[in-house]
Amino acid sequence: MQLLLRVWSSALYETKGYACMSVQLVKQIGRIGREVILELPPDQEELAMDIHNHAVVFDLHLHGVVLPEHEEDYDAWLEAHRFPFAYEGLKHAGVNAFIDGFASMAHTWRLEDAVKEIGLRWCDMDRQPGVISAKKAEDVIRAKREAKIAVFMTIESSEQIGNDLDNIDLLYGLGVRSMGLTYNKRNLVCDGRTERTDCGLSDFGISVIERMNELGMIVDATHAGVKATIEAAQFSKAPIIVSHTGAFGVFKTKRMATDEELKAVASTGGLIGIHSGVNVLSDAKVQTVEVMVDHIDYCVNLIGIDHVCIGSDNYFGDKNAMHEHSIKKHAADGLQKYLSFNAPYMKGIENPSEWKNITRVLITRGYKRESIEKLIGGNALRLVKEMLG
Repeated sequence: MQLLLRVWSSALYETKGYACMSVQLVKQIGRIGREVILELPPDQEELAMDIHNHAVVFDLHLHGVVLPEHEEDYDAWLEAHRFPFAYEGLKHAGVNAFIDGFASMAHTWRLEDAVKEIGLRWCDMDRQPGVISAKKAEDVIRAKREAKIAVFMTIESSEQIGNDLDNIDLLYGLGVRSMGLTYNKRNLVCDGRTERTDCGLSDFGISVIERMNELGMIVDATHAGVKATIEAAQFSKAPIIVSHTGAFGVFKTKRMATDEELKAVASTGGLIGIHSGVNVLSDAKVQTVEVMVDHIDYCVNLIGIDHVCIGSDNYFGDKNAMHEHSIKKHAADGLQKYLSFNAPYMKGIENPSEWKNITRVLITRGYKRESIEKLIGGNALRLVKEMLG
């Protein structure tokens, strides 16, 4: 049965001459025709599912929303700031908690848009009986105990704060518990991942990190430049994260984290979250969840099991189409500088509903229970407990 998102009247829609709009959403499970389940020998499958079902599964960066089926609906969907929560798919995946990319979907980076999106999405999620609006580690434990999903809020760029440090406090008051320094391009805080130059943090950027440390807000350097990431690790008095990335040592694009960055983040006690997005970790014509675990292996070997986790950055929908649309509408965000479109999807982790395949591949790679539990959620829970209480 097709899902419909009903977007009711707003000033935006009235100016376009229609009072309401229906948008067909993608299927949360089996969007590409069927759910892909990696086949393991019975004993390995039993072990993998026993680990997955009993451990805390915590994704450091996941967009828990359902995309429109048709690209022509993207703009209205984005401008409405009403992004339907993907409870069915996340429940199916056995995900207990994740840090959600609030206030980043439309890439406007305006404070007023951030406030609107945050309020509307908290409202939508609070009406879901199986969702907990999370602020602390105990919310994750409760979600696991009650078979619910704990959702933390992050913003992928600090651009919304402008030049006013008090806007960080404002966002914290609205429930934001993590913030990216920038999204690929230069802002007042630092240079971005895809800029021609990389001048690191500004003086204001250092002040931003100091304020985030004071509040207990997690510093995320994912889309910051190499020098900015390393300097963030140097200036932060708390662990920092690169929540959704991969290893430059595996796939050499500007989007991937260098060995120096990986080591710098680990030196703070922080975490590297491994991406699952198609064409981000590889430019092969066929890409599978095995590619993702190649990046996990590399990072574990370089910085140790305690500093690696999953930050899938996944959606329920066609991420290639979403990226292509974003490049057309927001070319300055730099996605075109590191993305190819060689593969249509990442087989086995096409969307978050297939999350259990990550656990399955970790079993086949020889990881033991304790290590798998750390990678799929234990490390993320530890960091949240340290940072947020």
